[in-house]
Amino acid sequence: MTNWENARKNRRKRREKRKKIILIACVLMSFLIIKGCGLNTSNQQNPGEQDAGKEVNLVSKEKEAKKEKQAKVEELKRAIAKNSNHINAASKYAYDTKEIRDMMTGKVESDGKKVAFLTFDDGPNNKITPQILDTLDKENVPATFFVVGSRVTENVKDVVNRIIKDGHGIALHSFSHDYHKLYPGRSGNTENILEEMNKANEALQNILGKDFSTHVLRFPGGHMSWKNMEGPTEALASNGMEWIDWNCLVGDGERKSVRPTSAAGQLKYVKSTLEQNENKDKAVVLLHDAGNKQLTANALPQIIQYLRDSGYSFGILK
Repeated sequence: MTNWENARKNRRKRREKRKKIILIACVLMSFLIIKGCGLNTSNQQNPGEQDAGKEVNLVSKEKEAKKEKQAKVEELKRAIAKNSNHINAASKYAYDTKEIRDMMTGKVESDGKKVAFLTFDDGPNNKITPQILDTLDKENVPATFFVVGSRVTENVKDVVNRIIKDGHGIALHSFSHDYHKLYPGRSGNTENILEEMNKANEALQNILGKDFSTHVLRFPGGHMSWKNMEGPTEALASNGMEWIDWNCLVGDGERKSVRPTSAAGQLKYVKSTLEQNENKDKAVVLLHDAGNKQLTANALPQIIQYLRDSGYSFGILK
């Protein structure tokens, strides 16, 4: 074979080799391209799907943010109004004690609005107070509880917290409920009364926290029952505290000879005592939630219904 033929043969081999290399490269590139497209289609959404996904995530985040905001609002509503005797949510039906007392007693003209204030003395306890709270909750009616400070202990912590959280008001009924200490010789003792009310307030703060502070009180036995009460009332007023008695009652604290012995009897007592008032727009009802007042707990639904049927709304005292 001549040199020319050998050169030609070698050139042909080189061309064939280049063709094989190019073919292999093309096949390899095609494989890589196909594989890449497969990855893109499996791992990426089309623009429409991406937008839909973004919208779903946005709606989800908005719902979560709204839910958190509502939770904060509810938490604020259930928090105790600073330096007050009720939660924030109760502010809309909380009435100034002195204003109600002045209208009730005729010292100032009534505003014409019929409001009933259910007031419970001598608690709290784990027997009757929870029954009262159950009825109030069922009837969606607020009340004011005039508590005896010495009975506000860890043993009734849950009940005290429930009174506040359920939207009721808490007021003072002294610390000891001891007539001899509060009214020696049936005469109001300013120093002892002021000490007792402050001590009762502190007992409540130990359970409810320092944001709680009540400025409402009821004298054990009632303001009208004792002599020389000008000094105590002036001293209390200078400390931002106001007292209130009542203008109708269920009779559960009256002497046995006249005390009602049935729920119907208590309702009748409320009607008759309320009718004796010249001004009936403001009904401050005296009841008791002491441990032996089961009859009062039983009669409460009828009393609420009567007041409601008579056109009264319900409020608490602040």
